[in-house]
Amino acid sequence: KVQFNYYTNGQGNHEFMYDLGFDASEGFHTYGFDWQPDHITWYVDGKAVYTANQNIPSTPGRIMMNTWPGTGVDEWLSHYDGRTPLEAHYQWVTFTKK
Repeated sequence: KVQFNYYTNGQGNHEFMYDLGFDASEGFHTYGFDWQPDHITWYVDGKAVYTANQNIPSTPGRIMMNTWPGTGVDEWLSHYDGRTPLEAHYQWVTFTKK
């Protein structure tokens, strides 16, 4: 699964979990989003998979990529035992301003 999220005026709670249908750790995949004034659409491997159209932020933001053990959200993510390595590998990152 992958989580999409955005913040408006410092407020989150726009999370959406998308079931990829594959194990993302088995290879590189392309993830992207198109942020427009009235919506944000997220893409996986070139396919639009989710669009948000409420409370869209109007101020510039930032792109973040990270790994996170989910400490404090065990009911949502399951307990992290601290023994499993957390790794992320990025082949490339690009930003296009329109």
